Amino acid sequence: MINENETLPVSLLQSDADYKKLGLSKEKVEEWEDGLRTNPDTSEFEWWYFDTELEDKSKLVITFFTKHYTNPVKGLVPMVDFNLTRPDGKNDVVRLGMKFPVSEFSASKEKCDVHIGKNYFSGDLSNYKIHVEFEDFSCDVELKNSLVSWRSKTGIRRYNDKEFNWLIAVPNGKTTVTLNKNGEKEVLNGIGYHDHNWGTCILSEIIHHWYWGRGKIGDYFFVLACVYSEKEYGYAPAFDFLLAKDGKIIADNGQLLRLTEKDLQIDQETGKPYGNLLECSYKEGDKQFMISLENQDIIVRNRFHDAKDGAYLRFSGNVTIKSFENNNLTDEVSETGIWEMMYFGLPVNND
Repeated sequence: MINENETLPVSLLQSDADYKKLGLSKEKVEEWEDGLRTNPDTSEFEWWYFDTELEDKSKLVITFFTKHYTNPVKGLVPMVDFNLTRPDGKNDVVRLGMKFPVSEFSASKEKCDVHIGKNYFSGDLSNYKIHVEFEDFSCDVELKNSLVSWRSKTGIRRYNDKEFNWLIAVPNGKTTVTLNKNGEKEVLNGIGYHDHNWGTCILSEIIHHWYWGRGKIGDYFFVLACVYSEKEYGYAPAFDFLLAKDGKIIADNGQLLRLTEKDLQIDQETGKPYGNLLECSYKEGDKQFMISLENQDIIVRNRFHDAKDGAYLRFSGNVTIKSFENNNLTDEVSETGIWEMMYFGLPVNND
């Protein structure tokens, strides 16, 4: 029995023995890592995620699930989410939680090759093809990786005897999206991203809330995540961080990242607290980076009417990246960016 004053351990596997036991390379991500990593017959869950911002400012998000992470029951519950948001707000195409028979699911363990009904998500870390169709609509995506595939150490994070794991197969890539509705074809280019998550429990059992953001700001590309554990794990934060410039990774040790929430607010619709300004600092030797995310608008609010009253907020605002060397500012860029907060639990003071 765990003493109520004792906190359970959270750890990112990263020892030589961990790499060897998991069959992973420290030098590179291998193709099989983006294949099926769980046993769908158990209550383990898994999803493959893609998003892109297109040249006309449309945003497209596609996710393939073995089952939904909020209710990872034993056995397969194959699902596809499709969310196309058009800039005029009038011609959005949204189909969430499209479920399919177990017999119409297949996934390779050798590479990313997931089929759900007539839909597929397939690629080899360098190039991907995604197809989704329903009713009189279809979408085809071609995604070409512009960076190397990446994970934080082994990508395996343990919460005592439970896991939540993360692989970024395509941190940043070029996309071509072909939309076909009622026989009318539209082709758009953009910048895309693909990652892959899997785990062994209901996420709300181990995670209280997280911030996650990514984007291209000037010549820089970043991905950052700050994941706060649940109460029994001491609300301990876990950081993941990737920063690239001109197509080369220049910083990626999440253990050196620190995030500070400033100008704390309460969202009136969901009741969740959030930092109106997030300041992230990273220092490694003589180099230092500062990333600030200043909220200007909450563009998506979703409230989950479950036992813990969860919520999702998506923010839009100004993202600034500053680069320092020997404490001297060497570069500063700012652009509009998007980031999110997923809140699984009650606010800390109410837990």
